[in-house]
Amino acid sequence: MKRLFISRDVKGDNAFYNILSSGFRITAYSLIEFKAIPFDYPNSDFDWIFFYSKNGVNYFFEVLDKTEIRSKFAAMGPGTAAILKKRGYPVSFTGAGNPSEVASQFLAAAKNKKVLFPQAKNSKQSIQKILEAQIESQSLIVYNNTPKTTLPKQLSEQDVLVFTSPLNVKSYLSHFIIRDTQIVVSMGTSTSESLRQNGISSFHQTSMPSEQGLIDLIQSL
Repeated sequence: MKRLFISRDVKGDNAFYNILSSGFRITAYSLIEFKAIPFDYPNSDFDWIFFYSKNGVNYFFEVLDKTEIRSKFAAMGPGTAAILKKRGYPVSFTGAGNPSEVASQFLAAAKNKKVLFPQAKNSKQSIQKILEAQIESQSLIVYNNTPKTTLPKQLSEQDVLVFTSPLNVKSYLSHFIIRDTQIVVSMGTSTSESLRQNGISSFHQTSMPSEQGLIDLIQSL
C-alpha cells in the first residue's frame, strides 16, 4: 500500500481519509504552527467580510461569535464557506478557482464596497492585491502561522506528498528534499507557484482548490 502524506490535520471521520484510506496509508500532519493574535473589531461598517481560509473563520469568531455583524460574508472556496455555514452564518459569495478568477467573480458583487479581510499575519493577500484599486479593503490580523521547527523523519519517506498551502511547501523543503520517485500533489495555484519557485516542476495540481478536488486527483493517479 502506498504511503500518502497530506500537509494538514485530517480526522478519521473526514471524507478525504474515509475515501482514500483503502488505497493509501495516510499520514495527515500540518507543517505549520497556528496561534491566535488578539484583535479589536474595527470601528467601521463593512459591506463584506471576506475569509481566505478556515483558520481565518475560526480565529475571527473565537473573539466575535456573539457580536452582531450586519456585513455579508464571502469565502475564498467551498471549504471555508462550509465552516461559516457550520457556525450558522450565511455565505453570500463562495469563490471557485485560482485567485484571479475568484477576484473577478467577487468584484461583480463588491466593486467600490468596503471589505474586511480577516487573515493570517503571513497572508499573501491575493484577492486584496488584485482588487486594491476597485474596492476599499482593510486587513484584520487574527492569527499567526509559522513553519514548525522540527518535523518527523517519516514525512520524508512517503510515496505521495500532498501540499495544501505555500507555507507548508516552505516548511517541508526547509527540512527535506523531494525525490524524483515521489509523487507531488498541489492544492491551488499559489501552492503550485511556491513549488516552482523552489525548483519543483513535476507535480499534479487539483482542478479545484477543495477537498473533493484533492480526492478526485489522487484517485486518478
